[in-house]
Amino acid sequence: MTTNFSSKVGAKIRTYRKARKISLSELSVQISKSKGTISKYEAGSIAIDIMTLYEIALFLQVDIAKLVEYVDNEPINSPKIFDNKLPSRLYMYHSHHQKYYTSIINLGRKQENGNIATTLYYKIAESEAASIKCTNIYHGTLVCSATHLNFSLTNFHNKADILYLLFHIPMEITEAYPGMLLGLQNSNMRPASTKVLLSHNPLGKSCLERNLKFSHKDWRKLKTGSYFTINELQ
Repeated sequence: MTTNFSSKVGAKIRTYRKARKISLSELSVQISKSKGTISKYEAGSIAIDIMTLYEIALFLQVDIAKLVEYVDNEPINSPKIFDNKLPSRLYMYHSHHQKYYTSIINLGRKQENGNIATTLYYKIAESEAASIKCTNIYHGTLVCSATHLNFSLTNFHNKADILYLLFHIPMEITEAYPGMLLGLQNSNMRPASTKVLLSHNPLGKSCLERNLKFSHKDWRKLKTGSYFTINELQ
């Protein structure tokens, strides 16, 4: 019988393998293990030795620490956010061409400088237990204050792909917090800004429709608050 920790490590291997679009066959050839053995690693039914784990991390081009990272279920203390507690998992939503997409943010341990280690699973296709299939995976940190949540994140296998997530925390506690995602478009890799929504619970379509649409009121706020400026116009 293996431990719950083995299951978590195995699920992370599966998540990063799928994110790199690597098959079980390709991984088995690379580390000289059978497909059955790797399947058991990923299921957590057998323990994995440190040298094999190192070889897998090397082939997947991911820091081995991310494969053994253990996310606490206990909330993280934070001022005035979600009743003064940040859960270990947050949900982020955005829309594109009238479709809504879900991303998952896992928060790790607080670092010595006070920042919180963060992993973003961007655009979830499916999620079961600790294994997640998504478009991209980003690693970085969260800087938390009484009024803002600021995330700085880098794509784990494309260091040029960097995201910044900025959320303003209002005075009242609410079901979701609107914010902005600053990064590169997937289609042409040009800088772009997207309205996003952050929540500690999964949100329904009606809530997303209310909060993600960019209204005339939002546009007026950008102009009157000097959040949007044009420095030069030809």
